[in-house]
Amino acid sequence: MFKQVGPPLNVTITLKDSTGTIIQTNAQIKALDSDDYEIKFTGLQAGNYTIEAKSTAFLGNIYNFKGTAEKTFFNEFESQGVPAEVKGSLISNDLGAGTIASYSVAGQTVSALGVAKTITVQGLYGTLTVNEKGEYTYKPSGKAYGVETFEYTIKSEAGSGDTAKLTIDVGMNLTASANNDSVSSSGAADTFTMGSGSDTVIFKLLNAADATGGNGTDTWTDFKKGHVPSVPDADKIDLHALLDDGKVNAGNLSDYVKVTFDQASGNTTVAIDRDGKATDYESTDLLVLKNTNATLQELLNNQQLLF
Repeated sequence: MFKQVGPPLNVTITLKDSTGTIIQTNAQIKALDSDDYEIKFTGLQAGNYTIEAKSTAFLGNIYNFKGTAEKTFFNEFESQGVPAEVKGSLISNDLGAGTIASYSVAGQTVSALGVAKTITVQGLYGTLTVNEKGEYTYKPSGKAYGVETFEYTIKSEAGSGDTAKLTIDVGMNLTASANNDSVSSSGAADTFTMGSGSDTVIFKLLNAADATGGNGTDTWTDFKKGHVPSVPDADKIDLHALLDDGKVNAGNLSDYVKVTFDQASGNTTVAIDRDGKATDYESTDLLVLKNTNATLQELLNNQQLLF
């Protein structure tokens, strides 16, 4: 929305993308009152945009320009698609299928002796279904991501039982846009395909007691090396939240971050030791850069490692 003082509207509104290319001009201008006007652009892809307002004649002044968006993609990009279903069996090694009487998960029980039946349990990130054979299917919701844990009990016909935990990694499989996108890692093993633009993967402190701060070991399929100030598509890895505040600098960064290239796979792995001492935390893999040959010094020189 913008305000014009003077005679009725005599202005050109132009929308440009991050490269300066004009996307739309004067889209849906609506007069709200004698001075205020609302403009609306629709059908836009995720990205960064610039709106320009220019008067075509010296008839008035434009001021108080305000912008809103129904869904904002300027700094964060959303995951697209739902992770694949996970299937398996709860049957443990020490109880043969023929001796099992029932399976119980989260207060629900399905008999292994009766007719075909299932139980359904709602988890944090999806839904778990277990049948009378102990076979399970986990269907992610696609709305949140992390490590899902279910405690279950298997009882035998004799009345004895075994209790164990089923852990399922519900990771993002994210495809970003052609713009400068940023995304935060989840607690699961995420996969990022960020596309063109200078993109950033941010690792937040999700669990202070964990070696990776609660983040999973992620994969970046199309990480692009390059000097950030001069290469438009050079990507960045943000480790600010995971490393000791005030103690990390370029001189001691190698105590906290290890970057290793594997000749066989062609991948580079970024590992972190959150306290730099291998005492409270040990060096743990955090991110795999597919088809990338990089060193810690290269990433540092390129300003691609934010700490």
